Amino acid sequence: DADNPIRRSLFRRIIPKVEQYLIKEDVDKTGSRFKLIRPPIALALLKLFQKLPADDCNQKLPNLLLTVCRVLQSQDSSAREDARKTLSRMAVTLGVEYLPSI
Repeated sequence: DADNPIRRSLFRRIIPKVEQYLIKEDVDKTGSRFKLIRPPIALALLKLFQKLPADDCNQKLPNLLLTVCRVLQSQDSSAREDARKTLSRMAVTLGVEYLPSI
């Protein structure tokens, strides 16, 4: 099913473009840079991945989870809090079977 033009467009154009908007870099008052997660985009990508065949979902999902988890390392407490809330919403959406992955 790799020849499907819709799937090909989704994986080559749409998903990479949306993933670019997942993380926003910002600068605080002291001039240090930090990364912010955009929760609506993370949850939209998650729901999109869930609609894909299992192989495709299992290929894309770990990278999405890892991206959100990387924001937990941020020095900015609000960025960490947003990442925690996003990760918890993702866990609820995914269900119990994906809990070990998180």
